[in-house]
Amino acid sequence: IGKIGVDGALYKSLEFDGEGIKALSMDQRLTVCNMAIECGAKNGIFPVDNYTLKYISRTNPERFIKSDYKLIKVDFDDILYIEGVKDYVKIYFNNGKEPVMSLMNMKRMEEALPSPEFLRIHRSYIAHMSMIDMIDRFHIVFGEQFLPISDSYKDSVQEYVESHTF
Repeated sequence: IGKIGVDGALYKSLEFDGEGIKALSMDQRLTVCNMAIECGAKNGIFPVDNYTLKYISRTNPERFIKSDYKLIKVDFDDILYIEGVKDYVKIYFNNGKEPVMSLMNMKRMEEALPSPEFLRIHRSYIAHMSMIDMIDRFHIVFGEQFLPISDSYKDSVQEYVESHTF
């Protein structure tokens, strides 16, 4: 705004891009976009990146999962945990609903889920961290179900716990 003045972008759009935007939170990006009107712009935009896609997935927590020639609507808020079973994932729910199997690898599933709400805790498990009842040594507990935390993922679990502890 200091370089182009209060009417330097009159009736135009401003696109913000570059290495610096990767470090901005969604709140900061929205603030920058709102400031675009201060130099006369109609709007301010950022390119869509993985951070934006994860933000959108948190605001729209429903997805369809392919299972047995059907598309099943899955709400992220209802997921307890996901188990990797060879080339499939098995999604377990907190509402008593039967688990759903889908032909998908764990890496693809992990990328589709919002983080840090969903955290990889083992090569075979992704846990919905807000649904856990307890962490007992090297296990995450959902009711009667104990899921192992592997050595390769214990640091990320520890970081999550520390950021959510009084």
